[in-house]
Amino acid sequence: MQENEHIGFFDCPLCSQIQDTELALAKVGSDSENTYLPLEIKKLQRFKRNEQDVADSPKVLQCPHCYTFYLYQSSYEYLINGSEVEESLKRLTPTESVEYILPVEYEARIRYFHSYLTDPDERKKSYSLCCMCFHYLYSDQISKIISLLEQQDSTCLHAIVNALYKAPIELLNSNKEPWLPLIRKQILASKGILREKFFHLYTRIKNEQSFTLCYYKKSHIFGKAVKEGNSILMLLEAKLFQGQEFDSMELLFPETYSDEEKKTFTFNQNCLCDCGFMWTIPVKMVVGAKEMTSNLECTLELGIPAPHGGISYEKLKLILKSGYLKPIETKLKSEHFSEALYEIQQKLGSKAYLRICYFCQYSDYHVAGGSLWGSMYCFRNQKQDYLQAITKEEYINVLRNCNARTYETDLCPEFLLREKP
Repeated sequence: MQENEHIGFFDCPLCSQIQDTELALAKVGSDSENTYLPLEIKKLQRFKRNEQDVADSPKVLQCPHCYTFYLYQSSYEYLINGSEVEESLKRLTPTESVEYILPVEYEARIRYFHSYLTDPDERKKSYSLCCMCFHYLYSDQISKIISLLEQQDSTCLHAIVNALYKAPIELLNSNKEPWLPLIRKQILASKGILREKFFHLYTRIKNEQSFTLCYYKKSHIFGKAVKEGNSILMLLEAKLFQGQEFDSMELLFPETYSDEEKKTFTFNQNCLCDCGFMWTIPVKMVVGAKEMTSNLECTLELGIPAPHGGISYEKLKLILKSGYLKPIETKLKSEHFSEALYEIQQKLGSKAYLRICYFCQYSDYHVAGGSLWGSMYCFRNQKQDYLQAITKEEYINVLRNCNARTYETDLCPEFLLREKP
């Protein structure tokens, strides 16, 4: 531990020449393409908590002038056509370096950065906001982060979302309830890069409900989507779309975009069409007595607007991939997940099954049928009523009291392999 008077790195002749994160890649035989860390790194000193500290990477370095800490890491990979060395240098916030300093010095650093929260210099304000966000997060002062999220200043919001995205996911998840609605609000209110940053933070926190996807038409656009109850929120090219499933995705706030900005997409009754989607869903599969995680690769193709008001076609293909069985592929013809999943199970036979809602004892469709994906009802809170319903009228009565909807590929702890036909 170290105790000294802290001098802010904003005015430090050494640290002011170093970015918050520096990256370098050097490959033997490719000198013209190599990148290097700034020369100032050589002036940083190795920080040792005690004599037993070894010299292996990662190394903690410290500025001899303002005592700011850095984390240096390097890796070497031997390659026949030219070995590679990767290096990184990251400036540590006071919270990230708290184990190297005494409490009194930590408090001094926090006061220093707090004094720059309203500084006119955007770089100083941004880094100070990052430091304070980490401090508030680790000290469980969530109300102060919420207060920052409610601000309208774009510099402030960029700094906050950057800091939160870098934070350990366990910290974000332990406190997500108060600020998750505010993050979603910022997604809707912001535009461009800021919207993308908030959306990526949102999907990181809601990791189990989010996935990466590829939209394709004349070209491919990679985006993110997150399931929110009975609907999907999707981001493509900083534009938001929402719908219950991918064949009903509507552009949000269409009036805020010009015709030129919307020309990438084709719409039918305000919903995307004449395009395709590809995404992957992790699913649990049981083979014999062994449970494993497999991937369900999904491809959906939507046709052009048709005279009857719908679209010319809707085709779904699924490919089940696991490390134990050969890939199982359905034909590109299904219009519903139920058809494709049934086809996969037929090919799996009795040796294996998927632990997903579609095959659960307590999930079922409306008497009128289902749609593409996400129209199942979950009866886990009405088990006996559902299982005892024999006639159509009895089942409709149970449906009237069921508000829980689920996607065919979801899974909850109450899963029970279906026996009821």
